[in-house]
Amino acid sequence: MIILDANILKGISLRGPVADLLRTIRASGAERVVAPWIAMEELAAQQALAYEVKHAAAVGAVEALRRATPWGRIHGPRELDLDRVREHWREQYAQVADILHTSARVYERALFREANLIAPCKTVNSGRHKTGARDAAIWLSAVEYAKAHPSEKVYFISNNTDDFGDGSEFPPALAEDIEGLEDRFALYTSLDGVVDELATEVEVSEEEVRSLLKAQEGRSSLYHQALITAPFTATVILNGANEPSQQRVGIWTRTPAATLSTVDEIRAYEIDGHKWCTATARWLLSGRARDSSRRLDGARTYAAWTTRILLSTTAPEKGVTVLRAQPPAPLADEETASIPRSEPLQVEDAARLAHEDRRVEHLLAATEIDPDVFHRIARHLPSPTIDQELLRWITESLPTPDADLSRVEELLRSRLSYGESEALRQAGIELLSRLREWKLDQPDDE
Repeated sequence: MIILDANILKGISLRGPVADLLRTIRASGAERVVAPWIAMEELAAQQALAYEVKHAAAVGAVEALRRATPWGRIHGPRELDLDRVREHWREQYAQVADILHTSARVYERALFREANLIAPCKTVNSGRHKTGARDAAIWLSAVEYAKAHPSEKVYFISNNTDDFGDGSEFPPALAEDIEGLEDRFALYTSLDGVVDELATEVEVSEEEVRSLLKAQEGRSSLYHQALITAPFTATVILNGANEPSQQRVGIWTRTPAATLSTVDEIRAYEIDGHKWCTATARWLLSGRARDSSRRLDGARTYAAWTTRILLSTTAPEKGVTVLRAQPPAPLADEETASIPRSEPLQVEDAARLAHEDRRVEHLLAATEIDPDVFHRIARHLPSPTIDQELLRWITESLPTPDADLSRVEELLRSRLSYGESEALRQAGIELLSRLREWKLDQPDDE
C-alpha cells in the first residue's frame, strides 16, 4: 500500500508523468495508492481558500469597472460556491489516489497527542499554540493500516521531515508506534524510492502501442468521454454544402466512428511482471451531430480528440483506459483536406431525426422538465449519448405510481456515469420523480 501525505499530492501535477505513473501502479494492481481522508480534505481546503481570495479580487475588480462604466450592465463572476470547488478537487485527486478512511480511534489519539504535545505534534508562535493533530492523524492512519494488514508492506510518503523524519531515523514516539513493523513500514520523502522499488522504466515501440489501440477503434466505451463532452466545436459539412466549416455542435446523434491518427509521448514501465505504458493518442471522430437550433440537422461532423491513455502491452485483455482527454476539436488543415465531400443526409435519416425531436418535445412538454436538465442527463448516460436512448430508457424504467422513490434514485444513480456532480444526480432524481405518476404516451408518426 502506498500512502501519500497531502504535501506529496500537492506537489504533483495531475497532468504530469508522476501522476500518470501512480495511475499506472494502481491499474497494474501491484499496489494500491491512497491518501488519508484528512489529507484529501486539506488539499481541497487549500484550493477552496485560494479560489475564495481570487473570487473576492474578481468581484472587487468588476465592481470598480461597473462604477466606471457609463453604459450597459457589467456581468461579474458567478456566486461564490466553495462546496463546488472542494468537490471538484476531491474528484481530481481521486483520479490519482483512493481515500484511506481513518477510524474514530485514530482521531481521538491524534487530538490527545496535540493536547499533550506528543510527536508529531508541537507548539508554534513561541509556545503559545499547540498544533499537529492533522499530521498525527495522517501518520496514525498509516500505522493503523499497517497493523491491520500484517501481510502487506506500507510505503508512507511525506516530505514533512521536520515532524516525521527522513525515514532513516524516527522521533521516539513515532519509533514506538512502528515497533515490530520495521521490516514492512517504510517512510520515503519522495516518490523516487518507491518507484525504484516497484517499477522499472522500459522501452515500448510505437508500433506495439499503435496495434493495440487500432484494435480498440470500434469500441464505443473507449469514446465515452468524447461522447459526453458537449457542446464542442467541430469540422462540419452542412447539408447542401461542398466545403467544411467550423461549427458549434451540441451532441452526437449516434456513436461516431473513430480512427487512430497519431501516437507519441510514450512512457513505459515494468510493474509486477507486466509492461504498462502511457501515451498520447489522437483520434479522428466522424459521425452525425445536431445542435439545439437544429441548424445542423444531422450534418456530417468530424472532430479530433486528443487523449492520454494507459494500457499494458503484455496484458492486452485489461483494455485501454483514458486517463484524461481534451475536448473534441476541429480537424487540422491537412486532416480537413482528406475528408469526403459527398455524404448528404439521406431522406430516411432526416425523417428519423425529425421524429426523435417530436418525441423529445412531447416528453418535455408533458412533464414540464427543463430541457437543459434533460439534455445534460442525456449526455451523461453510459450508453451512446443520444436523446432517443434516454427516452427509451425512461419508457422502460418508468416506475408504477406506488413505486418506492428510493428505488428510483438507486436506478438513476446506477445509470449515470461515475464522478458526475451531485447537482446533476439530483436533477436526474427530480426528473424521474416527476415521471412517477405520469404515463408516457408515445406519439405516433405524424
